[in-house]
Amino acid sequence: MQEGEKGNTYRYEFESWGEFLDYLKQPHKTNSRCSDSHGGSLGAVWSGTKDFDDALKLATEGWQEGCDKIKKLTAGFVDKLASLIEVQEPVYDVEGSGFDVALVLEGVPEHWVRFETDYREGAGRIVKIRLAASCSGGTDTSVVFARGAVMAALVELLELAGHRCEVYVNPVDASSESPRVESSSKLNISTSVLFKAADQPLDMARLAFAYCNGATLRRFGFYLMEIAPPKYAKLADAGYSYAADSPASAADADLYLGVANHWKDTQWANPETARAWILARLKELGVALTDED
Repeated sequence: MQEGEKGNTYRYEFESWGEFLDYLKQPHKTNSRCSDSHGGSLGAVWSGTKDFDDALKLATEGWQEGCDKIKKLTAGFVDKLASLIEVQEPVYDVEGSGFDVALVLEGVPEHWVRFETDYREGAGRIVKIRLAASCSGGTDTSVVFARGAVMAALVELLELAGHRCEVYVNPVDASSESPRVESSSKLNISTSVLFKAADQPLDMARLAFAYCNGATLRRFGFYLMEIAPPKYAKLADAGYSYAADSPASAADADLYLGVANHWKDTQWANPETARAWILARLKELGVALTDED
């Protein structure tokens, strides 16, 4: 785990989801007058969980209810998109479109090779996926859930296609001033958590929490703001300030889904829009697809 100030930004970086949760469980000095991360004044629906401990429990054990909801929300288009994914596998036989020289020299009769489309996992490229959990205060939890569900579905499809995903979540990215304001005195807090390394299996129940539950920001992210050095903890005092994308995080990802705003992120719950977005991202990331009907 690393944390520190660079320029006008205070940044937290965690090398695993477990390391992040262990950090949250440790006692830390609070430098903010606000304590919404642990309080119940904002309500369990808006905050994602009834309290901080409940959030830690779900983050550790997995959010099965959320996982089931993801499947229900995305089933209509995930199954269809999965059927479009092509994985080319080599098949060795006594005839084919090419041959393996090493097998010829070894005298193996089945030295000819042809490639057939299969749907099993294969070894593909490593793809860095990152979601910024920050959103404006007016962003409904249904939007938070839907955008996270679409990203989780994309991760699942990429791994089905044989790519190995390195999955990141930013619990909070905030700025003392609006992202639309250019200012050299602007203070920022940014975060990065490696949820899944490329060689680790995908735990959808825990990803459901990390990507889809409002508590990732409104419990955990807010807490990181409250315990930041006093200079930066003032961002929590100011109503937890403005959701603002981290340029460093955006640059360090093959696919980055930035902060959400209630006036522009209502499209995620629309199955056709979500399906089109995932399909476009799969193509951008080089996943071979069959022609759509």
